[in-house]
Amino acid sequence: MCFDDFEGRNTDDYGLLPRSFHYLFHLMRQKPNTGYRIAASYLEIYNEQVVDLLNPNQRKALAVRWSKNKGFYVENLFTVECESIDDLMAVLEEVLFATSIVKLGVERETLTKD
Repeated sequence: MCFDDFEGRNTDDYGLLPRSFHYLFHLMRQKPNTGYRIAASYLEIYNEQVVDLLNPNQRKALAVRWSKNKGFYVENLFTVECESIDDLMAVLEEVLFATSIVKLGVERETLTKD
């Protein structure tokens, strides 16, 4: 993992997302009696098409919808529940790996097989 042992490290050398994750969990630790739910999803908007970056099996563009209860949302967007900074970082790392494979034009399964 490129973000091994993120918890407890100095975050000055990290980018915007890792520092934001760290700050979010720092704020949550200040209010331990409050319940929180953290979920991550990653999408890309390219040529007016919404693509789910966490679900490589999703080949078609997703629809952006609006409802009175949810507001704007992306229909069928894959979401991952995260209980720690390390969970969030693992999701981010998964997206970074998946997008780098797409840029190379190589199927992910090719690289992950033994």
